Amino acid sequence: MKSTTTIALHTALAALRQASGDGERSTGILEAIRLIQAALMSDKSTQNQARVRPRVVIADDEELMRNTLARALSQSYDVVACEDGASAWEAICADPPDAVLLDVNMPGLTGVEVIERIRNSAVFGTIPIVMVTGRTSERHVSRGLATGADDYLVKPFRPKELRARLSRLLQRDAERSALARVNEQLSGQAERASELLHDMGNVLSSVGVSAASLRSSHASKHVDGVARAGALLNTQALASLNSDPSSKATALPRYLQSLANAMTADQQRQQEEARTLLLRVNALKRLLHRAREQAGGRAQEVDVAEAVEEVMVLSSIIVEQAGASIVCDAEHARVLVDAEALQQVLVNLVQNAVDAVSSLPNRAIFMSSEQRGEWVLIRIQDTGSGMDSVTQARLFERGFSTKPGDRGLGLSSCARIVAGMNGTLEASSAGPGLGACFTLTLPLLDS
Repeated sequence: MKSTTTIALHTALAALRQASGDGERSTGILEAIRLIQAALMSDKSTQNQARVRPRVVIADDEELMRNTLARALSQSYDVVACEDGASAWEAICADPPDAVLLDVNMPGLTGVEVIERIRNSAVFGTIPIVMVTGRTSERHVSRGLATGADDYLVKPFRPKELRARLSRLLQRDAERSALARVNEQLSGQAERASELLHDMGNVLSSVGVSAASLRSSHASKHVDGVARAGALLNTQALASLNSDPSSKATALPRYLQSLANAMTADQQRQQEEARTLLLRVNALKRLLHRAREQAGGRAQEVDVAEAVEEVMVLSSIIVEQAGASIVCDAEHARVLVDAEALQQVLVNLVQNAVDAVSSLPNRAIFMSSEQRGEWVLIRIQDTGSGMDSVTQARLFERGFSTKPGDRGLGLSSCARIVAGMNGTLEASSAGPGLGACFTLTLPLLDS
């Protein structure tokens, strides 16, 4: 069961997000949102550790169908079976599940209405939802998908198909959550980098002031003084020759002493400015060191071949469920990246490849890597549906997706994550029906 404290945190988070959306963007509100999100993430992590198996809420007013769904899923999931939409909504609110299966036509609160409530919730609005419907409910299916359902099954269906679709949705949800965490981490690093840049700007400004002061202290006023000293020497020499001593003979030593004092004072000021400038340069070095440490995030040395092979293993279930094959041919190369972020990007690309081939007879996916100069190229290639030139041009735009109803972070976020690794993500296709190739380029560690 969800604790009272956790429910209160969710409520507070929803209120703060509303205030932020209304224009209240103060530092206090943003910091409160960050702290509550961290607390909720920690609470969710604890719940997931305590929950050995995924929890699924199913709702169907027909007892036979309800029991059929429960039997089909009970071996792999903790199932909560509900006889109507109202009881399903209560179960969801009491302890948000990992997924929901809803019959479309139920008395009272219908399946579509439950979907609307879930999607409008600030607490569990992203839960994967599968609709279960009869063949005569196409209108309800369209409304359910438009409202936010992720998938649907038409009665009668095979239990194996139900398990495969549910497993795929949960895999996608896990990948989306992981990418969201990576994006949040990168956002935090960007904020810290902005603060550091502001501090460095202040230091650089003070360095500029010190440099200008040093430059002005080299003004030519004492050069004029030296010229006057030369004129006095000439005058003294003439006076000696004429045997006509004057006060100018004693004025010269006094002036030279005054000039020396002034030059000594200038030298002391220059030394002080140089000392201050050195302190500011050292402060700048410390800030740059902090920036390098923070910009690195969780960067670590990663062997590309091992990373590719691990992703292939992680993706083997969804590849197998789609009836596809995957082949790996990767060269050993070292890069300095966030290992988890790289893994999630590659898993997302493999998932896209699986989606592209799932409806075609030839379902092949190839993963490879090779070194090219100071770079390593990681490719995920498929024999799937391919893309036209218009789609290729928009593929990495934020919010653009080729999948109807897709709410995932998508390729735009993957591209931003790769850019944070000083790399690039590109896509190519010879055209519709001719497959596609995604190429991730990263700098080698030695470079």
